[in-house]
Amino acid sequence: MTPKTFFDLPLEIRTQIYNILLCDFPDVCGIPDHVSCNAVRAPNSIETSILRTSKQVHGEAYDAMIKNNLFILLESDGTFPLERMLYERGIPVVAKNVPNFEGYVLSVSISRKISAGKQEGSIDINPCTFMCLLSHMRPTCGGLADCHMKEPGFNKDVEVRLTVGPIKLASQPLPFKYSIADFFTQKTQETLLYPFRTGMRGFPNVIVQGLVSPALATAIREEMAQERWEELCKVIYVAIEHRNVGSRLYQQRDRKAAIREWSKVTETIETLHRGASWPLFVERGGEWFVDKLLHIYLYTKLNTALVHTLVLEPDTENYMSRLRAFVRNSKKCTELAMSKGYWMSNYTWRPSIHWLADIYRKLATLIRLTDDRVYAREALTMLECAQTILPWELSIERQKQDILAWIDRIRREVGESATTTNASVMTWTADARHRYLQFLFGVRG
Repeated sequence: MTPKTFFDLPLEIRTQIYNILLCDFPDVCGIPDHVSCNAVRAPNSIETSILRTSKQVHGEAYDAMIKNNLFILLESDGTFPLERMLYERGIPVVAKNVPNFEGYVLSVSISRKISAGKQEGSIDINPCTFMCLLSHMRPTCGGLADCHMKEPGFNKDVEVRLTVGPIKLASQPLPFKYSIADFFTQKTQETLLYPFRTGMRGFPNVIVQGLVSPALATAIREEMAQERWEELCKVIYVAIEHRNVGSRLYQQRDRKAAIREWSKVTETIETLHRGASWPLFVERGGEWFVDKLLHIYLYTKLNTALVHTLVLEPDTENYMSRLRAFVRNSKKCTELAMSKGYWMSNYTWRPSIHWLADIYRKLATLIRLTDDRVYAREALTMLECAQTILPWELSIERQKQDILAWIDRIRREVGESATTTNASVMTWTADARHRYLQFLFGVRG
C-alpha cells in the first residue's frame, strides 16, 4: 500500500531521511582560507528546516541528529588558547558559542590552575566554547597532549573536566523532545571517552562525571593520570637529541657531520619500524608515539636530502642521478608516512597545516635544485598548496616564481612556447592540487 503521508512511512525509513538531512558531516581536516587564528568550520550540507515541520517530526529528527552526530561541547575558561590550538592542527568545529543547545553527549572543559597570561606578540586568549564532533576528538586530544612537550608542566597545571550526557539533563525536557538518558549505555560511555583514555596521558587533574558508571570514571582518571611508558619517551628524546645535534652542526657549517647525525635518526626509526618490537611500541604509545616519531623522521629525512644538494660536489660521478635518488627517496618516504596503515593499523598520519606547508616547500625546492623534470609540475603544485595554507608567506611566492621560471626554461628547451607553458601548467595544477588535498586531508568532491 502506498503511504499517504510522511508518518505512514516506517520509522526506520523516516530515520534514514533524518540522517541524510541532519547528519552529513564529512570526516575531514580543514585548511584555513584566510589569515587568522580562527578555528576551521567543519564542512557540511545539513538542512535543519525539517526540525520546524511539526512536533513529532522535531522529536524524531532531533533524536536522530543527537545520537548520530555525537556533538561535543569543547570549552576553555580563557586560561588556555583553545581556538589557536584547533586552528594550528586543522581541527574543524561545527559552530562557535551555541549557548542554548542541549544535545551535547559529552562536555569537555579545560582550565589551568596557573594562567598562562598574555605573551608579547601573541593573540588574545579569551573564554570560548565550540560545538565539535566526537570524530574530531582524537586529534584534539593529540593537540592537548602535545602542549606539555612545548611547555613543560602544562599537563600538571591543566584541569580537564569530562561530563557525559547533556548539560541540562536534569531540567524538564520540552514535551516534543525525547529524553536521551537511556542512550548512555556502558558501550556508549566507553565510546565517548575512548579518545581521552588513549590519547592523553600524564594528566593527573581529570574529573569524570555525569551519566557514567563509577567504575569506568575511576578507570579513565587513573589511565589519564599515568605517565607515558618510559621506554617510549626514551626513544622520542634520543631522536630529538640527535636531530638537535644535527641542527647545531649545520648552523656551524659542518654539513657532513649534520648529515651523519640526521641519518642516525632516520636509520634508527626505520630499523625500529621493521623490527619485531614495533607492534608493542605502537600498542603502548598509540597515536601520540607515532605522531611524534613521524614528525622527527620527516624533519631529518628532508633536511638530509636538502643538505646533500650542498655537500655533494658537482664533479662527483653520477652527481645528478645521486641527488635525484635522494629526492625521490624523500618524496616516497613522505607519501608512505601519510598513507593509511603504514605505520599503525587503521591510522593515517596528518601533520599540522604549518608542518604540511614546510614539507611541501622542502620537497619542491629539492625537485628544482636537482632539475628533476619528471616532477616539475608536481613541485609547482606543492608550492600552490603551501601558498593556500600560508598565503602571507612571501618566501613561498618567491619559490613559486623560481619554479615557474624553471618550467619555462624546460619548455623552451623542448621547443614549446613560454605562453603555452603557464596555461598548461596551471590547468594541471588545479587538478593536481585537488588530488593532493584529497590524499592528505580526505577532501571529497
